[in-house]
Amino acid sequence: MSAIISEDESSATAQVAVCEQANIVVSDLHLSEGVQLRVCARLAPHKRFSRWFRSLFGPVEPPPLITLDNPLEDFPHDRAFDEFLDRAVARHPAQEHVLHVNGDAFDPLVVTWFGRFEDPPYETAGVRKMRKIIGGHPGFFDALAKFARRPDVRLLFYVGNHDQFLVWPRVQREIVRRLTGGDPELAAKISFVGIPQRFKHVERGVLYYHGMNADPHNRVDPESAILTEDFMGRQLKRPVLNKPDGSYMIERVVNRLKVLNHLTGRVSRGRDMWMYAFLFRRWWGVYAGLAVAWDFIYRRIALWGAPRKPTMAETLKVVLYTIAEDSVDRLAERLLKERTDVKVVVMGHSHVWRRQSSSEGTYLNTGTWSLTYALFMGDKEVRWNRAVLKFCAQIAASLAVTILAGVLAPKGGWHLGPVTFTAWEAVASLFFLFALVFTIFPMSSDHPEVRQSSRLTFGLIRHYADQGCQADVMEYLPESKDIRECV
Repeated sequence: MSAIISEDESSATAQVAVCEQANIVVSDLHLSEGVQLRVCARLAPHKRFSRWFRSLFGPVEPPPLITLDNPLEDFPHDRAFDEFLDRAVARHPAQEHVLHVNGDAFDPLVVTWFGRFEDPPYETAGVRKMRKIIGGHPGFFDALAKFARRPDVRLLFYVGNHDQFLVWPRVQREIVRRLTGGDPELAAKISFVGIPQRFKHVERGVLYYHGMNADPHNRVDPESAILTEDFMGRQLKRPVLNKPDGSYMIERVVNRLKVLNHLTGRVSRGRDMWMYAFLFRRWWGVYAGLAVAWDFIYRRIALWGAPRKPTMAETLKVVLYTIAEDSVDRLAERLLKERTDVKVVVMGHSHVWRRQSSSEGTYLNTGTWSLTYALFMGDKEVRWNRAVLKFCAQIAASLAVTILAGVLAPKGGWHLGPVTFTAWEAVASLFFLFALVFTIFPMSSDHPEVRQSSRLTFGLIRHYADQGCQADVMEYLPESKDIRECV
């Protein structure tokens, strides 16, 4: 394989060489039940009691259905995705087009199961959730079906940590049936990169992989992705999906936090969310911290529920991971060094697009199509190091004033009318007063502006007749229906 070159450097070569294969790679779309939900209206307590009492003597009418915005839906781009596929194929002609849906295309973890977030980890539950996702995004699946009907195309679905249920054969058949209508020729164009392939696909020197195994709490081991025994070695009645710790936390904690704060899971870095809570939404931050801590303990002491319990070594890895950064980038570097047959590694998972080249090869991260937000003060994005420095400076000023007051306090204490404060009582009172004035009030009155920062990025890998390869991260602009290179 020839060296990887940029689009500008290879424009002359591209005009001469014939593009044999154009690979379009998208990941982390996170489709769930749809932008809007049809749910039963929640009745007042006395009406619920009346319905229950009347149901003892005969059938009663179900509660009326109402339409609500879905606070957990991260993919509002059904129409844009349809236009994107048409534009990408027309803009980059080739003898064959291959669409790689590189993991986390679907998010059953945020699809409700009879009103609950946590579902039984069985294949039947996965099928039911897949049907709800298909029903919530008809435009998206129509776009894929139209793509599959083009001549000389292929469509590959990869397993991610959010859509681990794609390892179930019946879930795969639901997708194929929706896209092909039972046509066997169209079904032959669709394949799934799952357990037999160890979630990786290598073709013409390019490795495609979602990248979830870069994180200890999102790791999905292909050898044990489906379990037939529980953590005590007892035979299960039927196979279960062996979800990682991160998936259980999404179902049990993150979904509830996202309903209360729509920024949860939608900022580029998790630590930014915690810092935002610490500086601007402290009560939510306290609630979130307690919820996360309790879930962390519960998952290790409960003798029911999940069939597998994390070991102490796995727990330690998760704790150490919280102070690390860019684990997916490090995994890509390691794969390029270890795999001599690979010159390009394409991954997702981190939701941050990348294009990095070195002597070992090129690494692309295709970013995300899901909703993302950034925080701005005026025209400048919030820089947490400055915000924290300001907060610490205010605390330090409060301490300095109170300590000085304690040093200068008279032996008899401070007298305020009939009330006498000892030196330490005066110090504590002044400290809390200054902390209130210099920290809580300014931070509460100076909230950042929340702006949507979603970029519809994708990977584009082209193979030419002269054995050349070109790998870039591109962006689709739905307003102008244009495609440009990410810079």
